[in-house]
Amino acid sequence: MGVTIHYAGRLKDEAAYDAAIAIARDFAQAQGWSCADIPEEVRHLERMSEEEEWTYDGPTRGVELHPHPQCEPVRLEFDRELYLQNYTKTQFAPIEVHIAVTGLLHALAPCFAALAVNDEAEYFDTGNRERLAQSIEWGNSTLRALTGPDAKVGVKLPSGRILDAGG
Repeated sequence: MGVTIHYAGRLKDEAAYDAAIAIARDFAQAQGWSCADIPEEVRHLERMSEEEEWTYDGPTRGVELHPHPQCEPVRLEFDRELYLQNYTKTQFAPIEVHIAVTGLLHALAPCFAALAVNDEAEYFDTGNRERLAQSIEWGNSTLRALTGPDAKVGVKLPSGRILDAGG
């Protein structure tokens, strides 16, 4: 329900990996975001492609950026084929955080052979701040209507993921 940015793509080559990581680190520093390396290790990733689920088991590496305490991490985790698939919920952070995350994805796009971005608020494609604000407000008002006034919303899990509502 919360406004989320989904992103997936394959980097052009190993040099593009180095460039993407440098861009991400520089972007994080300029924004005042924390940034941590994702150590190269074997991981199990659940993925989705054209409505079909599949898994990846193998080495990954990359960086994880933390834009805001009420925003999910931007996890740029690449597999051995330099493929990335992830998402970041920005619903509960200030609108500027969503705008900055899409700015990062635009900055990274030249490193990819193809980068698909599905921004549920359509800001990535349109740059329409009013539409983004309406999407966030719709999500918040719908969540309040469904959960009631005493519910906890924007509950952050230890993984960094954010639940729309929780106990």
